[in-house]
Parts: sequence; structure tokens; C-alpha cells
Amino acid sequence: SSGINAEYGEYMEKQAEKWNGYWEWLNEIWHIKDAAGIRLGEAAEAYMNHIKSVSEDEKPVYTIVALTPCAKLWPWIGTQLGSGKNNFGVYTSWVEINFDPSSTTYKEYDEIIDQASAKGEITDEKALEIYTASIQNEVQFFNSVKRCQPSQNGDSGKYQEYSDAIIPKVCAVLLIGVLAVFVM
Repeated sequence: SSGINAEYGEYMEKQAEKWNGYWEWLNEIWHIKDAAGIRLGEAAEAYMNHIKSVSEDEKPVYTIVALTPCAKLWPWIGTQLGSGKNNFGVYTSWVEINFDPSSTTYKEYDEIIDQASAKGEITDEKALEIYTASIQNEVQFFNSVKRCQPSQNGDSGKYQEYSDAIIPKVCAVLLIGVLAVFVM
């Protein structure tokens, strides 16, 4: 069993290396000198604490369970936003990378989780508890960001609240909040 945990741990270390490289790249292209200056909102902090707690207190495969909602949701959001088809100004490349509708990382995660469940390495109840907490954190995070759209009076420099949309077109507030959650 410890060999299996080591295998999942190695997989997660490789994933972490990719994300660390991405974070370093973002620091460079976005001219971020000190990430300590980025303040997380309450929902983002709660989500990060959830992932951290799972990674520190549970078997490594449960961390994969905790990350699966994000891996499934973000490609779907990309489809809704038109990632790869629409222009998001200076955020276009970021949207295309992070909301890539063709991303299938979640399939890797699902396969690992299914194998772990079939081998009795995890319990379905615990996995569902962690998965549910992650998806609830996703919802709380997206709901914590003021939704906005250009005002209807033609002045694109002004924004008004737009609380009727399920997921509005990407605005700067959303992008910065999402960045702070998933790359730190």
C-alpha cells in the first residue's frame, strides 16, 4: 500500500512541477515581483485551505479527487466562454490556456480514482465527501466575484453589476481572482 501511495505522490509531484513552471512563467510575463502582495478573497482562501488540508491529511489519491472538479469545470467554462474562438484582449492567451475546452486532464484523474476505488485504496464515501467539498468551493469562489459587463449606454469604460448571468464573459476581476486561487 505504501508503494501505491508513493506512486500517487510521484504523480502529484510531477503535476506540481508543471504548475510551478507555469507560475514562474506568469510571474515573468505579468511582471509579478512579489506574490505575497496578492490578497486572496475569503472563498479563494477557503478553497486553497481545503486542497491543502486534503493533501496534508489524506492519502495522495484523495488530493487527485479534490482537484477533479476544477479539472472538469474549467474546460466546460472554456466552452461557454468561447475559449479559442473569442478575443479576450490581453487575457486571450491566459483564457485559452486555463479554460481550454479540449483539456482532458480530468480523464487521467478519473482513471486514477477509479483504479484506487477498485483496489480498495480509497472509500467512495470519503472520495464523494472530498469531491463535494471541492465543487462547493468552486461555486463559492465563482459566486464571490462581482459579475460585470459593459454598460448598455455605450460607455464601455463603465461597468454595472450583472447578477443574472450564470457565468459572465470574462472580466478583469474574475481573471485576477482565479489566477490567485490556482497558481499560488
